[in-house]
Amino acid sequence: MTNTRKIVIGVDFQDLGDAALRAAFALASAAGATSLHAVHIRSPLEGFPVTGRTIGKIDQDLEKLRAHVDGVLSSWREEHKDAELGEVTGHVVSGRPAAALVRFASAAGAGLIVVGTHGRRGIARALMGSVAGEVVTQATCPVLVVRAIEHSAEVPIADIEPPCPDCVTRQRETKGAELWCERHAEHHPRAHVYGYKGPSTAAVRPWGF
Repeated sequence: MTNTRKIVIGVDFQDLGDAALRAAFALASAAGATSLHAVHIRSPLEGFPVTGRTIGKIDQDLEKLRAHVDGVLSSWREEHKDAELGEVTGHVVSGRPAAALVRFASAAGAGLIVVGTHGRRGIARALMGSVAGEVVTQATCPVLVVRAIEHSAEVPIADIEPPCPDCVTRQRETKGAELWCERHAEHHPRAHVYGYKGPSTAAVRPWGF
């Protein structure tokens, strides 16, 4: 983003697409002077043959996209009243989702692509694939993948133990020349730094878009 200040967002009219939009709004507001390009991908079969009816459908899709993005943007502005955003433009493109989004970002000279993902695993991922995963592997610029925050308090997390008071005293007395107290100097020098205490309340993170 340091060179182009353009963000391309994949929009699918679903909750995770909306989350990608909100993440892009937050990044653009923080970066300043950033243009946003909301892109909806149509099936390649919908664009051929090109007829007056096809063009009319594309116009309808574009109006739907604009209305949807405006709705998400209005909601986001209610929560961030002092935030400033650059221009937000809607685009409708035909093609395979990942390839079309990457192609558009390249043509636009984007510095970042933002996409949502369901975070499917196992059989579900094998059967349905992952557009976000394809974008990550095909993109020629950084990609931000946005998914729902689903931290579980049941998942064990390693906690960092407080420093050994005797080690701290030893470091202070020797002005950093010696790092370990007599007890810890006899063992692996990092053995007492990390510990495991089972499930942790630290699973609830204070950040998120």
